[in-house]
Amino acid sequence: MTSDDTWDFAPRLTALREQALRLLEELERRAELHPPAAQDIRPAQDNTSAATGSPLVAGASNSATDTTYLDASGASGALYVVGDPGGVTGVGFSQPGLRGYGYGSNAVHGYAVPPNAQAGVRGESPSGDGVYGYSTQGRGTLGVSLRGIGVLAFSRDREALDAYSVDGDGIRAATRSGAAAAVLAENGSESPAGVAVVCLGQSGTGMYASGAHAAIRLGRSQAVGAPTTGFHNAGELVLDANADLYLCKTTGVPGVWKFVA
Repeated sequence: MTSDDTWDFAPRLTALREQALRLLEELERRAELHPPAAQDIRPAQDNTSAATGSPLVAGASNSATDTTYLDASGASGALYVVGDPGGVTGVGFSQPGLRGYGYGSNAVHGYAVPPNAQAGVRGESPSGDGVYGYSTQGRGTLGVSLRGIGVLAFSRDREALDAYSVDGDGIRAATRSGAAAAVLAENGSESPAGVAVVCLGQSGTGMYASGAHAAIRLGRSQAVGAPTTGFHNAGELVLDANADLYLCKTTGVPGVWKFVA
C-alpha cells in the first residue's frame, strides 16, 4: 500500500455513525417504556381451571408450584408459540425469566425474519446487563456475521465496549483483508483535543508496534512545514505534506517545533 487513498475508511465510518444514530433513537424511545411492577406480573386467575400445586394446564390462566415439563421429538420442539404482538414472555423474580439448556446445539436460538425484523436476540436492562454471557472454557459471547457487523456496541454516556482479562488479552482483533484494519478507531467530536486511541502502559510499554513492511505509518498533513496555528502539546508529531517530520518541544500556540527528519 503506497497511496493514502488505499486507507479510505470514510464509507465504513459513515455507516457506523448512521447505525449508532439509529440505536440512539431506539434507546431514547425504549427509555420511555417501563416494565410492570412485580405485583402486576401474574395474570388474573380463573379458579375453575386453576391447577395450583400441580403442573400447569395449557390454554388456562393458572398457577402451579411444581415444574411443568414438555417432551417432544418433533422438529419444531416441545413448545411452539405464535402471538401477536408477542410470542413468549418469561418473568423470574429471583431466578432467570427464561432459561435454556442445549446439549447438542444452542441453548437459546433467536432468528429475526427479514426484511423488517431487527435482532435475533435482544437484551435490555435499565440498570444491569442487557445481555450476559458466561463460559468456563469457551466464549462467553460470540457474534458472527457473514456480511454485516458481528458485534455492535453502542453507548450514549459510558463505554460502548468494556473488556477486561486477568491473564489474557483484553481485546484481540485480527483481519485477513489487505484493505481493512484489525482495529479502526475514530473520535468524531471534531475537537482538536479529541483522541481516538489511548494506550496506558502503567509500569510497562504504552504501545508496541511491529510489521515486516513497516512498524508504524504516520498520515501526512496537508500543510508544508510545522504547524503555525492552534494549540499544541509537547510530544506531538506531525508529518507534513513533504513527508518531513516535526516534533513539538514546548506546549503553546502554536508551540515550539523541531524538525526531526
